[in-house]
Amino acid sequence: MPLFLIFIKIYDVNVKAQTESGKTLTFLVPLFNQFQKQKYQDHQLFGLILSPTRELPQQIYDLVKEIAFVIDGTSNEPDVKYLNNKGYNIFIATHCKLQQLLNISELQINVKTLQYLIFDEADRLISNQYQYDVRFILSKFLKQTRTGLFSATQSSAQIYDLMKLCFRNPVYVKFNANKTMQIS
Repeated sequence: MPLFLIFIKIYDVNVKAQTESGKTLTFLVPLFNQFQKQKYQDHQLFGLILSPTRELPQQIYDLVKEIAFVIDGTSNEPDVKYLNNKGYNIFIATHCKLQQLLNISELQINVKTLQYLIFDEADRLISNQYQYDVRFILSKFLKQTRTGLFSATQSSAQIYDLMKLCFRNPVYVKFNANKTMQIS
């Protein structure tokens, strides 16, 4: 079964694959496929892609400019005004920026409607340096989300801690150097 179909189904996925192997498309295809099937109103959050650096959200945003919003500004006020006016359903953000915005009461986004939570470069997001931010963000979302952890390298102890926090139906997927897929 192709990986994107696993993620479309009811499974939470932990994906380990080399850099430049297509991980981004692996989460974007099911995210947008399912979004097109849903009837979401403005200000209802459907998908959230978290990244540890400012460059990664921008790269992802370049692929999906028309239907997603990258939260990347240095000042929160313009982002909040823009989001409140436009009401995007899919956000791409760094963990720090998202945490700041979730603490702003003026933000008019319904986070209880979130269906997909994606951690791009999950190994870096769950490092000790960012652990508090990620736990705070997870506390704001319901467990009914479909969660995907995508990374080239993974520390098993930290990944499994995060999986315990947010996975319901876990599937581990590893792409080997010869591009074969191993599912467990």
